[in-house]
Amino acid sequence: MADRLRTVQGFVTDVRAELQKVTWPDWPQLKNSTFVIVVFVAVLALVIFVMDFVSARFLELLASIFGGRGVMAEAKWHAIHTYSGLANTVQRLVQRRIEEEPGEPEEKQIQDVLVPTQEVVELRNGKRVTVTRRLYPGYVLVKMNYNQRTGHLINSIQGVIKFLGTGSEPQPLHEEDLNKIFGGAPTEDEPAEEPIEQIPFTVGQVVEVIEGPFNDFSGTVQEIYPDKGKVKVEVSLFGRPTSIELDYTQLQGY
Repeated sequence: MADRLRTVQGFVTDVRAELQKVTWPDWPQLKNSTFVIVVFVAVLALVIFVMDFVSARFLELLASIFGGRGVMAEAKWHAIHTYSGLANTVQRLVQRRIEEEPGEPEEKQIQDVLVPTQEVVELRNGKRVTVTRRLYPGYVLVKMNYNQRTGHLINSIQGVIKFLGTGSEPQPLHEEDLNKIFGGAPTEDEPAEEPIEQIPFTVGQVVEVIEGPFNDFSGTVQEIYPDKGKVKVEVSLFGRPTSIELDYTQLQGY
């Protein structure tokens, strides 16, 4: 036990002697060393940033050169989520970017922009009125080649929240979505699509007939036919439930 104690004491004595030989920096030396380290880290970060910036611009230049030779990827439609009420503003700003970009329309990396709308017929003060409604409120569609530059350009526009989609790179819209938005162009033998009737009732809703031979009857909505502007209503006729088909303008909801 005594031998172990002497060993520990000898070790402590040796450590103390070695520490006394160390020359510790004073405050000015410590401050200067810290300043040098901070400057080195800042310069290194700046060099990395410049290298990243230059390499990104070089890749974009290559893409632009090859794009002009006809190998540029086909532009796709992407959905852009915008802040409420700013869809038209975003559309106008994107259109300005398209006009400012040099080159022919088909050679540009951002080619087109639109806010999808459709015409619907609403009942206002007892009259049918055709109005234009947005198909997807809060969204703008942009036809573009998505890359680092064009993605940053769109995201930097006032009113844009983000591209629709998940992952590091947003996915373009599917063909079925585009068909729903654009539809098919009418031929000479096929008339243009009529505005959709916007019927303000729901199945199961209680309504009152305000016009026609069943005036003052009350009933329940069974089916709705937007393409015809008609509603099937079940009323009580001679004590029996009877279904009648009426124009939706002949009805009033409770």
